[in-house]
This record gives sequence, structure tokens and C-alpha cells, in this order.
Amino acid sequence: MMTKQCPDVHAWKLDKKYRSGSGWQRLRLAVETLATQGISVRQEAIDWMADDLGISPGGGALKNFWRELPETGLVHVEAMPLIGPSKITLIRLTNFGRDLAWTLGINVVESEWDTLRRLHDGDAQTRHTACVLMAAYQARRSWYSVDVLPKTPIGEPDLKIYGDAAPSLFVEVELGHGKAEKWRHQYKLQGRAALIALTAARRAGLMRECQELGLAGCATDIETLCQGGLAFWAEVWG
Repeated sequence: MMTKQCPDVHAWKLDKKYRSGSGWQRLRLAVETLATQGISVRQEAIDWMADDLGISPGGGALKNFWRELPETGLVHVEAMPLIGPSKITLIRLTNFGRDLAWTLGINVVESEWDTLRRLHDGDAQTRHTACVLMAAYQARRSWYSVDVLPKTPIGEPDLKIYGDAAPSLFVEVELGHGKAEKWRHQYKLQGRAALIALTAARRAGLMRECQELGLAGCATDIETLCQGGLAFWAEVWG
């Protein structure tokens, strides 16, 4: 049962607006969403809360809540570069936020952002981190399930994308070029290359790399995914 107010409000030192009523309801729901889902794109967290509350994710009150949430000390927020000057806002629980979740009896899983920070030099490769997390978000919007940094016998793919009506694919989020070894590893692993580039132009170049190696595959890119569309994979060949 959801508590109607923050337990031991003085110990947690939360602003009065978060201690009871709708303010506490939203705060608890935000902590629970981040703790249990492991998601790290702030817009995805907003989408989750809007769905739970039965309201529009574009509402001003909801956006203001998430914009002000870092003031509680429960979350850390950071804007990371995506394409050109555009940025993506990432969010994760702080130690304080995780402590509140545990106090509320909420199981805490590692966030996708923290996984990248721990295993993939995520703090140094900020654009790559942003693109991996955006790709994961967009895949879930297309009703796929996603694992970040899945374990495989060969290679080190960034994502595993899978669904009820689709085969599992180990996917590289690739911002560079000249990655023949990666594509060969993917072929050995699953019989095709699967890649996500930064832009449509870079996607075309990476597709040519794969095709010149004689590899079948599928590809999309962050630019196209952010524009929306009917299919997650923009190109499938072979």
C-alpha cells in the first residue's frame, strides 16, 4: 500500500510540498520508477509517471515537478550531447534517493546509466553514453525489450534488443567508422550485423562497410529515431 505521507519527514528533510498529498505521491512514484525500472532518460521517466497517473506527459505541472526534483537531493540530472548542439537529459537516483527507496521497501536495480558508468567508461564517453540510452528508450517505445551491455561469448555489444515477435539482436551503437572486426563478431554471434549510428548519413556509411564484407544486417540511427516513424529499423538487407 502506498503511504500517504513521507515516513519520518524530519529525518529526510524534504521540502514541505513533498511530505504529503499529491506532492508526496509524485515523489514516491518518481523514486519507485527510477529504482525499479533502471531507466535513465528523464523523458522516459516522465512518460512512465504520466501513464501511472493517467495524465499527459506534456503537462506543465509534471514537467515542472521533474525539473525541480534535483533540489530534493534524491536524483542527479545531467544534460549530455546527442546530435550537434542538441542534448539529452539523463537522470539517476543518488545514494540519498536509493536510501529512501529502501526505507519504503522498494527494490533498487542498477540504472542503465550507472551500468554504462561502471562497465563502459560512461563518464568519459558522454555522447556514446547518451546515444546508447536514447537508443534503449526508443527501442522500448517501439515495444522491444532492451538489455544494456549484455554478456556475449564474443564481442562487447552495447544493447540486446528483443521482443515477442522479433528475434533477439545484439546491437552496436557506433559513432565512428572502420569497425570491420565488430561486424564480423556480430556475424559470428547472430548471422547478421545490427547497428545504430548517430545520423542517417553515418548509417549509410556503416551499412556500406557491412555490405562490402558480404554481411546481412539491419540498421537505424538516433537522428531518425528521434523524428519518429513506423519502424525501429530503418534498413534491413541481405
